[in-house]
Amino acid sequence: MTIGERIRRIRKENGLTLDKFGERIGIGKGAVSMMESGKSNMTNQTALSICREFGVSEEWLRDGTGDMYAPEPEGADLIALLSDEYHLTTADRAILSVYLELGPDGRDAVRRYAAKLIGAALEDSDSVSLPLSDEEIDAKTEAYTRMPRPVSGGFGENGKVG
Repeated sequence: MTIGERIRRIRKENGLTLDKFGERIGIGKGAVSMMESGKSNMTNQTALSICREFGVSEEWLRDGTGDMYAPEPEGADLIALLSDEYHLTTADRAILSVYLELGPDGRDAVRRYAAKLIGAALEDSDSVSLPLSDEEIDAKTEAYTRMPRPVSGGFGENGKVG
């Protein structure tokens, strides 16, 4: 089986058109068609996107050896549930996955950065001083979650949420 045939198998097993498959991995349907037919090579980024999006083993995708599906990393089931419930994008899922792989220091750094962003979103950035205590992070997060959300999912004319 060629790489193109393996890509087509992944797409067909997931019941996707060329267009929908391309959307999921960030390329156009023409590029998918060219890869499936063997007229174009798959880039490293495309290979990684396919593996991440469809849970396929990179070894199997590239050379046809090993199991088709990679073992799920820790937390993948939770991310899949969140993804379905909150309509997460590939980027959203990748962010969650990387966060879960971080150690305590890395997660702490992300929380502190997020607290700084939340403070700015609340127009309270002048009072945000790092490092924040866990209580300050919790208070800012709670305040942010109570903020009204725009119906359109975007930003208002003045660039602020709402």
